[in-house]
Amino acid sequence: MIKKVLNIPIIISATSLLLVLLLTATYTYTHPSSLFNLQFNGYAMISLISFFIYLMIFWKVIYGKYKADEVKWYLVYVFGGLVFSFSEFLWRSSTHRLGALLWSQINLVGAALIPVGFIMFVIAYSNEKKYSKEYIIFPVLLAWGAVAFYTGFGRVLDVSNLSKFILRPWGWFNNDIIGYDYYLIWFLVLFTSGLYILYKVY
Repeated sequence: MIKKVLNIPIIISATSLLLVLLLTATYTYTHPSSLFNLQFNGYAMISLISFFIYLMIFWKVIYGKYKADEVKWYLVYVFGGLVFSFSEFLWRSSTHRLGALLWSQINLVGAALIPVGFIMFVIAYSNEKKYSKEYIIFPVLLAWGAVAFYTGFGRVLDVSNLSKFILRPWGWFNNDIIGYDYYLIWFLVLFTSGLYILYKVY
């Protein structure tokens, strides 16, 4: 059972990547001229710098000699940060509302991975039997799937949300991003749970 669980970090990261590719392909097919029109935005550079930091960490860890279970979940966390930061860079740099809509949805797909990587890293690192991965990981993954697919494909072809995007100095901004309220609950529950486990263990 444990051996099977150890493969799940790769599966969940690959599934997220597939979801991102499907989203991009869907939007590219339906609106090919609007997604990759970009312009310089100083605020977007912050996201791009974050992306390269995540990339260096990912490269360092994946090519290092780190084979522990918690390292695999740490890579899930970092991979989520990669997707989050790069899509945020494209979101802020977009010249068209439709591009901002796509990248904001992909942004949440990456963001949904971050709390999963965090809490599973904490559980693996604490090595406490009462926080057994076998009992926690499957409810977490089911919830992750619901959050990721809803934020990614919720009303994916409905462009009525475009009018809510307002151009700000930091890029297109929307107070009503699809699935954001669900993601916020997801983030707070998992991060709070992870911090609680750390507090109880240490």
